[in-house]
Amino acid sequence: MARFRLAIHPLCPTSRSLVKGLASEGLLDRLDLEVLDRPRPLGEAYPWSVPLLLSPDGEPLAMDPLDPGEAAGIITGRPAGPGRSDEEQLVMSVLYSAYASSVVLAHGGLDPVLDPSFLSPALRLPLRGEAPGSAAGRLAPVLPGLYEGERERIARALSIAIVRLLWYSGAGEEDLKRLSAEQAGAIVLGMASVGRAFLPSVPGRPDMAGFIASFIGRRARGLLAKVRREHEDILGDSEYWRLLGISPRA
Repeated sequence: MARFRLAIHPLCPTSRSLVKGLASEGLLDRLDLEVLDRPRPLGEAYPWSVPLLLSPDGEPLAMDPLDPGEAAGIITGRPAGPGRSDEEQLVMSVLYSAYASSVVLAHGGLDPVLDPSFLSPALRLPLRGEAPGSAAGRLAPVLPGLYEGERERIARALSIAIVRLLWYSGAGEEDLKRLSAEQAGAIVLGMASVGRAFLPSVPGRPDMAGFIASFIGRRARGLLAKVRREHEDILGDSEYWRLLGISPRA
């Protein structure tokens, strides 16, 4: 019998919260966990964000931000939805996805996230019985103003993701302080693409690259401390790794 599928990454705080919350409700054994620690398609496309909950037939239903209560409702057949307007939920889903954040800054707008592969799980459209085209048509007129109002918040969220990647690569406080707009822009373009695929037809410096470099440089010590604490907290949660069946030191 087909089961719901939950795609996660072990170092994602929301994935950890979701796995432990569903385990406490006795629902984890009703799922197939898919750990995305290497390239792995979940269907016709790679996910924009994790955690991502898929139906037994492989349809993406809901993605980050996704809490245990909402996920439990979907699994048990009583979906309640995230409780936000579509505009708010769209922005939240971009903020929680480093990939989506980098894509919209690389393209200078929110239009790319109207793609059904993002829009459907972001707005829980399969659970609402609404077609992606209908939702995209409603949202398209408000996107320019929405992007203008949210671009700084998107850049701040992406800055933390960039610091996390730099820290994984061995960068220290002084390296972050020296980050230039050109370097920040190159990182954003790299995060927004697969090789060259999915970049704008004529790429330029991504929107907010200078802001990102300045934000990271001015807050280097605090941002590094934040990502270090997050990483160490997850690695130190033995119960979580037991549930995943993975050794955190492997």
